[in-house]
Amino acid sequence: MVKKHLKLKVLCSVLSAAIMVGSALPVGAAGTQDQIDSAKAQRNQASQMAAAKQSEINKLESLKNDSEAYLTELGDQLDTLTGELQDLRTEYENTQLDIEVTKVELGAANLKSQKQSEDMKLRIQYMYENTHGTGFLTNLFSANSFLEFLNKSEFITSVDKFDKEKMAEYEETQQEIAEKKEALEQQQESITELQVESLRKQDEVKELYDSTNAQIEEYAASITDAESDQAQLLAEVQSRETELNALMAQKAEEDAVKEAEQAAAAEKQAAEEQAAAEQAAEIQAPEEEAVPEEPVVQEEPAEDAPAEEAVPEETGQEDISVEEPEETYVEEETYEEEEDTEVPTSTYEGGGFYSYVPAEDTDDIENSATYRSVQSVCGWSGAVLTKSAGVVTGPAGRETYYNLPMNGVVRIMRNAGNNDPYWVRSDGVKMLGNYVMVAANHSIRPRGSIYETSLGLAIVCDTGSFISSYPEATDIAVSW
Repeated sequence: MVKKHLKLKVLCSVLSAAIMVGSALPVGAAGTQDQIDSAKAQRNQASQMAAAKQSEINKLESLKNDSEAYLTELGDQLDTLTGELQDLRTEYENTQLDIEVTKVELGAANLKSQKQSEDMKLRIQYMYENTHGTGFLTNLFSANSFLEFLNKSEFITSVDKFDKEKMAEYEETQQEIAEKKEALEQQQESITELQVESLRKQDEVKELYDSTNAQIEEYAASITDAESDQAQLLAEVQSRETELNALMAQKAEEDAVKEAEQAAAAEKQAAEEQAAAEQAAEIQAPEEEAVPEEPVVQEEPAEDAPAEEAVPEETGQEDISVEEPEETYVEEETYEEEEDTEVPTSTYEGGGFYSYVPAEDTDDIENSATYRSVQSVCGWSGAVLTKSAGVVTGPAGRETYYNLPMNGVVRIMRNAGNNDPYWVRSDGVKMLGNYVMVAANHSIRPRGSIYETSLGLAIVCDTGSFISSYPEATDIAVSW
């Protein structure tokens, strides 16, 4: 009976110890591990999304770089087309200038032809109407000798031949100038067509340039948005990493407490089992000696020794790192400008030079008030340069003349800023605005200088090799 009671007591002690050990398990241990698993999953997900954003950024950067290279190519094409268009405009203006010069020369040739025709008519009228007696035949047969008759006949034949040759020459000149004018007008039409085509290409390239530039701006905005999203994801990764470290530290602490409680419970259970075994041995000894039964006095078990505190183990931390995107930089291009020069229009003190006066806006400059006022200052009363004279000494020294195309000279004056019209005076002198066009030594009379000649106030437009022999000479442009 006693043995049964003792066994029941030991069983109760063991069950009590098991219950104590079970109750010693921390309630939040399973919850902390779930939180760790959740934090790891969220951290890994944010890290993967950040890596995906980095791939997206790299792709956008590549597209942006390709578009910028294409934009540079389009910019070069646009610059080339702009330069070609400017060249076409310059060629068009030069051709227009050539046409204007050709028109003037054609008018001068017409005037010469008309004058030659009138002169021939006068000579014919004189020979047929103003001779004595019966006219031309009377004059011819009034010769005192056969030699005189031949001389008069040869003279008349020579004059008639000369007139016909001159008329043919002027008609040929008119035809050449007319053909040249027509060729220049056709060239101008071709240039106009090229200008239209160049403008069309320029518009197409400009449209591509603008659309590509807009695409680059979209890429840049997308990159900015992706980098912002990536920054948020990296911040999420860092936040989850901090949370994970805290949870792992909490878990390590909870595991240490759990291990300490389990060790204490196991030690207490072992002590109780040993005490119960000793008590059972003491009770069993008297029964074997057959002594009368006496009340059994049960002793209280000894107090349990305090359990040693368990030292928690250190736990490792996982490191998560995400590479930051590299920054890119774009260098700015600079660009430089050129300066233009102008023809001087100032006067020289004591140099015999005059101030420049622009021509009136009229088709008849020769009869304009400004032209007459400008030329009225001339007071030269000496020899005047003519085709027959060839060389004279004028108010500024030696004077000669030349008759060459003035296209290049007029273009130089235009580029230098002189926009007065080119025309030919009634006496055949070539004019630029109010002034006679001359060539001179630029070291003595710079281009644009105005001074007096035997044919009027002149403007220096050109120079020539004659200055090596006659440094102070003046060569006047005429249509003779």
